[in-house]
Amino acid sequence: MTRDIERRLQKLESQVPRQPIEEEKNVESLQRFLFCAVAYYLGDPTPEGAPIEAYVRALGYPNTNEYRKAKFPDLQERVRVARTKLLEKFGASWEHE
Repeated sequence: MTRDIERRLQKLESQVPRQPIEEEKNVESLQRFLFCAVAYYLGDPTPEGAPIEAYVRALGYPNTNEYRKAKFPDLQERVRVARTKLLEKFGASWEHE
């Protein structure tokens, strides 16, 4: 009977979504901040445009369809370059503290 209860408990626990730890929340917040900063400072946002449109422009894609079709290595490199440009705009770099 105890094993049956333990199995049921394990099954119930496996169905509960895992809550992110504090570090994961911090990383997600930083990613969102960098997305918004790249879009705002490098993407020439318009008042009526969506933030993703400015972000796509900042990465150098002609439109959101091209952004969605982008392969991971190309997208990753463009994000790296955009973030580096953002830091340079404020006189900072990844190499310095």
